[in-house]
Amino acid sequence: MTTNKLKALELFAGIGGFRLGMANANIQTVWANDINELCCKVYESNFGKDSIVLGDINEISILDIPNQGASQMCKLYQIQVKNCHCE
Repeated sequence: MTTNKLKALELFAGIGGFRLGMANANIQTVWANDINELCCKVYESNFGKDSIVLGDINEISILDIPNQGASQMCKLYQIQVKNCHCE
């Protein structure tokens, strides 16, 4: 029997504590983001070059975030949230 490994996107990743927890739960982090440059440098030193995207999540295109099997409904929800300029 084949089982698919669960995958996660890590938003507001900091230095990667959530990623460590996910790895311990056998969940693979496939994309990570943080706005803080120092945090991203530490994250990359822990998890490898290009393991995190530096930038404001509000300025990252939804198309640049991997779709790892999310349903179409999830994608539509993400786009709506992204386009909501609620204050």
